Amino acid sequence: MNNNVYVGLSGLATDIHTLYEILRYRVNLYEVRQDAEMDVECFANMLSSILYSNRFSPYFVNPIVVGFKLKHYVDEEGEKKVNYEPYLTAYDLIGAKCETRDFVVNGVTSEQLFGMCESLYVKDQDENGLFETISQCLLSALDRDCISGWGAEVLVLTPEKIIKKKLKARMD
Repeated sequence: MNNNVYVGLSGLATDIHTLYEILRYRVNLYEVRQDAEMDVECFANMLSSILYSNRFSPYFVNPIVVGFKLKHYVDEEGEKKVNYEPYLTAYDLIGAKCETRDFVVNGVTSEQLFGMCESLYVKDQDENGLFETISQCLLSALDRDCISGWGAEVLVLTPEKIIKKKLKARMD
């Protein structure tokens, strides 16, 4: 959505497109009115509000929002510093948030993913270790679910860059 907020949507394709357009509009409107980028917590609350406002005729989507919360502080030498704290949250279709510090899963293979992530996730991994953990979790979950497959894209976010790689999985 911007340089600091990323959203993943799974579910019904038409609802994904509709919700994405609403989110894009709301983010642009916020940035014009506030003359600043929307931070990840503000975006997460906005998305929750949008989903909840449509609870009687919900969008059939399973969103995940990730980004970095910027924490400004002054160090011992008086210099201004910025600390990037990861922010992860997943939603159900009526906007109930599930915030965590470790990992979030959502979508068709969420049950399979959750078990694998609990088994393989280790705190404070480097980029390559995190990519390998995510890849193993995704491939394992894709192999166990008959309606998933055809590969996956893995994005590893750091404060400086985004690492994007494609995984090949079974093609049946």
